[in-house]
Amino acid sequence: MKLSRRTLLLGAAAAALPFGLGALKPQLTFDHAEQVLASQFGLDMARSGPARAFTADFVAAYASAPDERIVQSFLESTTFLAHKAGTEEFRYLALFEPYHSPCSNQLSAPLDLDAAIA
Repeated sequence: MKLSRRTLLLGAAAAALPFGLGALKPQLTFDHAEQVLASQFGLDMARSGPARAFTADFVAAYASAPDERIVQSFLESTTFLAHKAGTEEFRYLALFEPYHSPCSNQLSAPLDLDAAIA
């Protein structure tokens, strides 16, 4: 098979397409992350000091992330569930990084889940 200039250019364009589409992903913004937290936990919680500190760190660490990842990271990085259970004050500890500090996962902290959900 003879390799023509057209075939070469089309092949190169097709190979580069996935890389170009990655640049079209929307950039994660502080406002969007705060809106996600507000939709899940309420506006007052999303605008509290610890939640705003979490949001700033999360946006700085991740260029883009699905909404589910924002919520999961929020629960892993704060004492939200313990606060809802009434056993702890609401605090942002640090952005949860499973490879650097796996023991700081707040979802593994023992608490009364029935009280947290109510």
